Amino acid sequence: MRPDVLISDIEMPDVDGYELMRHVRSLTSECGRHVLGVALTAHARVEDRIKAIAAGFQTHVPKPVEAEELLTVLGSVTGRLAGSTDRFRRRESAL
Repeated sequence: MRPDVLISDIEMPDVDGYELMRHVRSLTSECGRHVLGVALTAHARVEDRIKAIAAGFQTHVPKPVEAEELLTVLGSVTGRLAGSTDRFRRRESAL
């Protein structure tokens, strides 16, 4: 499995999201592949956003987050923003 995007909480037991992303960055630089990162966290200060970006995340999303907002963020970081929430709505209504 080779994910395109990693969505990680910052506050986790054992290893926090910053350390996880630094580890992912070291692995991806060795294999020449870049995994996009989204920090999902209750820490919403400017300093927290700066720390997440410095650790290698592309963006920082404060919790709680709505599904549509998260899909928009994913569309933005992957460059597939146009229509991403519309596809979600169609998929959700089909269920």
